[in-house]
Amino acid sequence: MNRAETAFKLPADIPERWERAYRNLLSSLDRYLRENEGKADDNLETLRIADLEILSEAMRMVYRAMTGGPADDSRFNYLSRVPEIVPAWKKAVRMGRAFARLRENYRPVSLIRPDRDICSFHSSAILRAYAKKRGINPVLMSHGDWFVPAGTSDVANSRGLDNEQHEFLTEATRDAFSVAGVGGAFDAKTASAAYERLVRWINFHRQHLLSKRKHLPSEFWAGTMGFPLHRIFAQAVLAKGGHVVGFDHGSGSGIFDSDNQARHELGYVDRFITFGAAMAEGLRLNAQKSGPRFSRVEIEPLGEFQKATAHGAPTRKPSRAIYVASQYYGNKFISPPFCDNERLMDWQYRLLSSLKKTGMNVAIKPHPEDIQDPAQRMSRELGLEILKGRFENLDWPDTIFFFDTLLSSAFSAALASGMPIVLFDIPHIKRRPPADQMLQGRVAVVPAWYDDNGRIQTDWDKIDSVIDRALALHDDRILQQYYGTASTKPDQSALAG
Repeated sequence: MNRAETAFKLPADIPERWERAYRNLLSSLDRYLRENEGKADDNLETLRIADLEILSEAMRMVYRAMTGGPADDSRFNYLSRVPEIVPAWKKAVRMGRAFARLRENYRPVSLIRPDRDICSFHSSAILRAYAKKRGINPVLMSHGDWFVPAGTSDVANSRGLDNEQHEFLTEATRDAFSVAGVGGAFDAKTASAAYERLVRWINFHRQHLLSKRKHLPSEFWAGTMGFPLHRIFAQAVLAKGGHVVGFDHGSGSGIFDSDNQARHELGYVDRFITFGAAMAEGLRLNAQKSGPRFSRVEIEPLGEFQKATAHGAPTRKPSRAIYVASQYYGNKFISPPFCDNERLMDWQYRLLSSLKKTGMNVAIKPHPEDIQDPAQRMSRELGLEILKGRFENLDWPDTIFFFDTLLSSAFSAALASGMPIVLFDIPHIKRRPPADQMLQGRVAVVPAWYDDNGRIQTDWDKIDSVIDRALALHDDRILQQYYGTASTKPDQSALAG
């Protein structure tokens, strides 16, 4: 089964070509914004806000050209529906519950005190820990308090790109198609229309937010900057002279030698909160590679995040094996790209089949926000349990974890659990050498590679010896120095008053 020839629909070099196209377009966009900095044109600020969406839209077009897939407007259709409208009665109930200390702190826009209230749209364990450190009870807002969905006429009546900007984006995208080897598939009209509606969508929300400018808080704690409404809000707070604090994701980025998160998360913050001191230093190095706009951000390690859960490390082979599944990126671009969904599912099926042969009870933990069909199909065909809910809220005695990427908030929680961990090291984002050394003191890192057929392989006959090796690794320096400490237990200390 593991050595059989498999005819994949997609060429194995797609991620490499995709990354080259992305880097080419990113370099062009950076150069254009840098050369035009200082011009009295507010639309240039809109392009800065939109850079991640523009790059992602371009990469989706390149992907479709490489794979022959159909046009897909799902991303813009999603953006056109957000945010959910919050009715007045729901705001009143929420505020009443907040004042009664039954839930998190909340105020509608009209009652925000700009000089006193620190506000956020998002709560996470690291944000709650930072709030506790500063002794602050932030106001947890709803997007629907500040924004409204942009209808077709709203987008049509908002400001779009000027001719120079259209020409620049069209030619830069044409070059990206050529670098990816699909120059003949480039359609200038399609690309131009996609960028135009995106810029008009952002300008509609920027203009709408101006009507509430006097209520903007002086300090905003941002969630992921991959969501454009957060960027729009952060830019408005900064333009008013306020401050923006960003927060790391569960996987952390300082462990990797990559500019991806630094570019997308640091553009509209003054300060960025991460886990441990080593994670902060790695992120600073990534930010320096990204340019002055990103390297100026103060990156602060939280230090001790939460206490680790002490289960006691097992000394014999655990009875349960949990595979924590990677996300299925498909045509959702990250840099560098992961393999296509078909190739990843082929790998997962063979991995889970091999784990079943060890005699352990095998379960799959799909990403809670990802498509669930592949896990359900493999569960039926292989007889696997599917674990639901957030990883951090579950208990894991007598368990060994299997990962094939560190890009998961579950990874730090697995480290903190004290249970053995195996990482199948599929080539992807390069890790920093100090992080890699510490990682191998706690995790059994197993080489994986792409064979001549583009299929992910590993030493399948060594699974049992890998499990034995994982049982003997207990060095927690990576947890302490990179992740602070984390917990597999749910955090019961809500910020709400």
